[in-house]
Amino acid sequence: MEKNSNHKNQPAYQQQMENQQIESVPEFSREGFPLRRIKGTLKSYPDVVLVSAEGKIILFKACEKFLAHLTIRSWLHADENKSCTLQRSDIFAAVARTSTFTFLLNTIHKDESLTGNPSSKAMPNPTAEASVGENDTRKNEGNRGESEA
Repeated sequence: MEKNSNHKNQPAYQQQMENQQIESVPEFSREGFPLRRIKGTLKSYPDVVLVSAEGKIILFKACEKFLAHLTIRSWLHADENKSCTLQRSDIFAAVARTSTFTFLLNTIHKDESLTGNPSSKAMPNPTAEASVGENDTRKNEGNRGESEA
């Protein structure tokens, strides 16, 4: 808290120096986003050959700020509903209300946010359907063998 009170009395360049020290590169190694995955994501584009350290850090900070903004918007919706827990429906409402998040509407479906279970139309999972079918067949075969004996 003392830093905030001292910030007002310091010249602008000293404040910027402190901000740069706070956002130093070693801090990124202990944060939530793994830099290797960020680098891998950047390199997944065919035009990208090399990724500089600054590029990874810029994307890291952009992701961090994006998630913070989405979380704040979602929390405002949860607070309106007197909820203490952030839920998928709160995130969907934040996306639907905020024009900058409209690109996420195709990713987050309303039916998922209300029921908590993804519908088969929204996000089909062929591997899950195949494994369920195989398990049912095996169970039925086992039951047939037991009933015949």
